[in-house]
Order: sequence, then C-alpha cells, then structure tokens
Amino acid sequence: METIYQVFRILHIAAGMTAFFVAPVALVTRKGGKTHAFWGRIFFWSMASVAASAIPMTYIRPNVFLFLVAVFSFHLSWSGYRAVVRRKAAYPDRAIKTDTAMATLMVVFYLALAGWGIHLFALRSHHPFGYVSLAFAATGLRFSLIEIYKYFRPSADRMEWWYDHMQGMIGSYIAAVSAFSAVNFYFLPDALRWLWPTLIGAPLLAYWKRYYQKKFNGHIPANA
Repeated sequence: METIYQVFRILHIAAGMTAFFVAPVALVTRKGGKTHAFWGRIFFWSMASVAASAIPMTYIRPNVFLFLVAVFSFHLSWSGYRAVVRRKAAYPDRAIKTDTAMATLMVVFYLALAGWGIHLFALRSHHPFGYVSLAFAATGLRFSLIEIYKYFRPSADRMEWWYDHMQGMIGSYIAAVSAFSAVNFYFLPDALRWLWPTLIGAPLLAYWKRYYQKKFNGHIPANA
C-alpha cells in the first residue's frame, strides 16, 4: 500500500505543480484564442488529477483536509470550464442539468466542510484548520448557491459566461496557490499559510469582474 500511496503522491504533486505554472500562461494569452484554450484545458485536467489522486491517498493515509481542499479547488475549475461548455453546448438544457446536479452535490460537500471546521473548534479553540475549513466552506457554499440560482434564473447579461469562466478558473488557481503556500511557507502562521491567497485574490477578482462589466457595457465582443 505504501508503494501505491507514493505513486499517487507523485501524481498529486506533479499535477499540482503543473496547474500552478500553466495557469499564468492561460491568463496572459489572448482570450478566446487556441493557445488560451489549450493551456486552460491543461490547467483544468491538472486540477482534476489533483482531486482524483487525493482520493486513494486519503483512503491509504486518512487526511480529510487534503481531500476537502482538493475537491474544493477542482470544483472551482469545473465551474469555470463548464461555463464555456454550456455556452457552446448543442443541447444547453442537458448541460444545465449536469451542472445543477454538480452544484447541488457541492452544497452538501461544503456543508460537510463547515461541519468539519466546527468539529475542529470543538476539539480545540482557535484551531487554525477550523478557520481554514470555514473560510473555504463559506466561499464554496456561496459559489454553489449562486450557480444553482443562475441555472434557474439565467442572467440577461450576455457576458455572464465570461465572468463565470474566469471566476471559476482564477478561483481554482487561488486554491492551488493556497496549497502551494501551505506546504512551503512554514514561516507563516498555519491559518495564514492557507488563507493569504484568498485574502488577496478574492478582492482582486471582484475588482476584475467590475472592471470588465464596465468595459463590456454597451460593447459586447464579437465572439460573445
């Protein structure tokens, strides 16, 4: 079992490092171009591999937090990836049903993550991972509920898919940076090692969305 664990650990690390380095490439290339799409797909499947490899690793060596964070980061990349899939889908209703089911499943997951955080606080007051669990749970739960709402009440903004795509992908990258920080930046307090990318990235992401909403107002790109 130890050999199997090490194989998945190598896969997990390799996929995580790939995602960490290819995301900036996708971000700086022309949006809608083949290069952007190529590196975006590499990032998405890297995050999928991170989550998939975390499952057997957690089974062999129980590490609930590893599993929860891996799924959290994958869900955000899934949401960003599927925003483009729905836009191009031949049967949009089928795509919406798939994504609604996924978002609903993730609501249950994030409630479990919040419960885990509360459990950690019950074991020890001011448990650092308790703060991290609740922060990720709150972020993911808000994200999932907004997704479900949009599926039933689609936005009139034609560029909503753009915002959903970039928020999901960038949010997933923030989670990847969080994991990288957690295993390398030991000079920081435990909770801060996990949360500083979110504390910096979330406001910047909100600013980015407002910027593009103003930019697109009255000028919808031709490929929209």
